[in-house]
Amino acid sequence: PGEARPPRHQDAGLLTQLDHVREDLRKTTRQLLAKDRRLEELQKRNEELAWEKREALRRVSDAEAERDAKRRHFHEKEQELLALQRKSEHQRAAIEERGRRFERKEEEHRVQSAELQRQQKQFDEIQERLPPPPPPPPPPRP
Repeated sequence: PGEARPPRHQDAGLLTQLDHVREDLRKTTRQLLAKDRRLEELQKRNEELAWEKREALRRVSDAEAERDAKRRHFHEKEQELLALQRKSEHQRAAIEERGRRFERKEEEHRVQSAELQRQQKQFDEIQERLPPPPPPPPPPRP
């Protein structure tokens, strides 16, 4: 009562084939594990790069903010400088105008002084030509 059995050499062939399939399975498993490790490494590296990128963007943002603050500060200082230059120019013009007014007043003073001296000389000459004044009358006696 038996079952039909395949010949023995077929069993050996199937065993050899089974060994090859097992070896291929182990090899494929090793390859998959290696690929899984490589994928994990790449994912970790990707996360590190993403973090580095965020940090770089933060530093760029900080640098831009600092640059903008310095630009604003420079602009404010530039405006202060312009205001001081305008004020200085205004003061310089005012000083020059005061100097011109002083020179005009000084010239007027010289002219007036010369005129006064001329008139004093004329007065003295006229006085010399006049006869001496009469003596004052004696005071009345009581």
